[in-house]
Amino acid sequence: MRIADYLRLLHGNLMRSKLRTGLTMLSVIIGAVAVISVLAATLTVRSVVEQQLAASGALTNITVSSNPSDQGGGPGGGGQSAAPSAGASANRLTKALVTQLTALPHVVAVSPQIQVHSVQAVSLQGGDGKQYQLQQLLAVAANSAGIQTVQVGRFIRDGEANAIVLSVDYVASFGLAGAQDLVGRTVVLYGQAGASLGTPPVQPGPGQPGGQQQPPSVQVTAIVVGVIPGGQRSGESVVSQSWGTALDTQYQCAQGVPNGQSGPGQGQGQGPGPCRMVAQDPVAMNGYDSIVVKVDQTGNVAGVSSQVKALGVYTQTAQDILDQVTKVLTIVGIILGAIGALSLLVATIGIINTMIMATYERRREIGVMRATGASRRTVLTMFTLEAGMIGFWGGMLGLGIALVARLAGNSILNRVLADQGLAGTDVISFPIWLVVGVVAGTTLLGVVAGILPAGRAARLDPVEALASAG
Repeated sequence: MRIADYLRLLHGNLMRSKLRTGLTMLSVIIGAVAVISVLAATLTVRSVVEQQLAASGALTNITVSSNPSDQGGGPGGGGQSAAPSAGASANRLTKALVTQLTALPHVVAVSPQIQVHSVQAVSLQGGDGKQYQLQQLLAVAANSAGIQTVQVGRFIRDGEANAIVLSVDYVASFGLAGAQDLVGRTVVLYGQAGASLGTPPVQPGPGQPGGQQQPPSVQVTAIVVGVIPGGQRSGESVVSQSWGTALDTQYQCAQGVPNGQSGPGQGQGQGPGPCRMVAQDPVAMNGYDSIVVKVDQTGNVAGVSSQVKALGVYTQTAQDILDQVTKVLTIVGIILGAIGALSLLVATIGIINTMIMATYERRREIGVMRATGASRRTVLTMFTLEAGMIGFWGGMLGLGIALVARLAGNSILNRVLADQGLAGTDVISFPIWLVVGVVAGTTLLGVVAGILPAGRAARLDPVEALASAG
C-alpha cells in the first residue's frame, strides 16, 4: 500500500469512534502537559537564578572567604566555597591580601567587605518609633566589585557617612506604599549593648578608676539613598566601608598612652598614668569578613579563582551557585518527572485498550483485507500507525496547550519580577530538545502501545475472521 492509502485509512479509522479516540488522546495530552510543565519549571528556576546573577554582574565575581562555611557578603555569595590549593593554609582576609588580589592578572577591582555587628535595629524617623531588627548590614568598598543593583535611588558611595542603602523588606515594615517613598527618608540605627557607633565613650576623669564607660543608649541617623531589591539578597542593607568600619570600632581605656595615639593590643587599665580611649580597628583585629574580586570577563573566572586559592583562602563563584542549583533541580526534576511519567503510562494503557477494542470491532474488515490479498505486514503496519497517530496528535495538542500556558505564565512572571525589582523577562522557555522530545516520545509510546493489538490483528485467520464477524 502507498503512504497516501495508509493516511486515508488512518483518518477514517480514527474518526470511526470519535469519543473513544478523543478520550484516549486526552490522556496523552494530560501526560504531555505534565511532563512539559515539570521540565519547564526546573528550567525556569535555573533561568531566573542565572538572569539574576547576570544582572548583578556576579558572573564575573569571585567571593573570597577565610572559612569554608562562610556564605560571602558580596554579589555572587552563596554555595560552597572551593578549598585552598594543596599546601596552602586558610589566611585571615587582611589589607595585605587585598593588595595581592588587586595585582593578579585579569582582576579589575577588589571590594573588601565587613559585616557591621554593632548595629542591631532600625526605625523610621518620624514614623511610629517601632524598631525592626537589622538582618544584615554590610560595609563595602563601592567600586565595580562591590556595587549592587538597586531597585530605586542609587548605591552607596565610597567614604560616604550617615548614608545607607536599605533592603526593600523594610518598605512594608515602615508602612510605606512603595520603595520610592523610602528614598530620602531618615532612619535611626540603634547599637547593641556596649557599642559606640563611631563615638568614643566618655573618658574616666582624674581619680576615677580606669575602664570603659559607655553612654546608656547609642544611636545614629542615616539618610536612605537607595533600596536593594529582594530575592537572593533579601534582608541585606549596605553602608560605605569607611563608615561601617567606624560604626564597628570599639574603644578601650588604655593607661599611659600619649594623646592622639591609638591602636589595638595596648595596655588596658594597667599601671599609673592618664587613661586614653584607644580605638580597636575591627579590620586590624579580625580581618575582613569577605572580599569580592571582579574579573574582566567570564572566561577568566576559573583561572583567577585558582590563583586566589593558591593564596590560602576559599573562593566561590557564580558557577558554583549554578552547579548547586542544577544539582538540586535535577533531583527535584527526576522526582516530579517520574510523577509525570505515570500519567503517560496510564495513557499508554489507554491506547492499548483502544486498539484491542478496535481489533475486535473490525474483525470483518481485517478478514476482507486478508482475503483480498493484504499481507499480515500491511495489517500490522496499519494498526501500529493508528496507535502512533494517537500518540503524535496527543503530544502535539499537549505542546500547544503548554505554549499557550507559557505565554500567560511569562506575562504574570514578568509583572511579578518587575514589581520586586528583579531582572529577567520571559523566563519560561521551551528548548528545542524539549519540544521535539515530547512529541517524539508520545509518538513512540503510541507505536509501542499499538504493537500488541496490531500483532493480534495481523495474526487473525481471514476465514475465521469473516466467519466470526458474520
